[in-house]
Amino acid sequence: MQSRLLRGAATLGLVGLVSLGGLGACKQDADTHVAFHLGAGADTAGAPGSAGSSGASGGSSMAGASGTAGADGGTTDATTTTNDGGATLGCGMDPGQLIGQYVEYHISISGPDLDATNKPKVRDRIYYVRLPKTYDATTPLRVVYLGTGCGGTTPASVINLNTASMEQAILVAPMPLLEFNQCFDETINSVEYPFFDALHKKIEASFCVDPARQFYAGFSTGAWFGNMLGCRFP
Repeated sequence: MQSRLLRGAATLGLVGLVSLGGLGACKQDADTHVAFHLGAGADTAGAPGSAGSSGASGGSSMAGASGTAGADGGTTDATTTTNDGGATLGCGMDPGQLIGQYVEYHISISGPDLDATNKPKVRDRIYYVRLPKTYDATTPLRVVYLGTGCGGTTPASVINLNTASMEQAILVAPMPLLEFNQCFDETINSVEYPFFDALHKKIEASFCVDPARQFYAGFSTGAWFGNMLGCRFP
């Protein structure tokens, strides 16, 4: 199985990489609500990686991660969305969307919480994908996931990275939920974990992605989202 590394990117030029490794399980900080750290009794095999920079309101995040979230909330090895050539299964496929502009997508995500009937609650999640004008389904490209601040509902609210990427990256903009005041869910059992787990697999299966060059950039609640990804997907 191919192991993925989601790495932090500076907002300009896609440089200044930061990776996180060996974090083990993470725990919510009760005093700050959104800061995460190594949890007591966590599996801390390997030295903790260096965290990316993050701020409270208006801060930026550069978080790294690898692996995917397991159903029990733990982490597992990445699943088979890559082929033998080091590219993802989306390579060679017609992307089925316009290039050079953001296109809206929906994906249904279950849990981790329960609905009124005691079944996993299903939410409709919205994300946008922008393929570069130079997109070629036979050439694996880097991917940058972009986290918006609170109130974000369209790609207009994420970092305008397409000019810095010089049409050499697939940009993915996941949107937060109105349910959480149009912010990302920053709780320890966050609904964002299964969302991102499904999202990155969907991107890899739909588009030609270089699995070794996947990045995250965000601000405000999107910065916290990035730090959480590095915590849950170490």
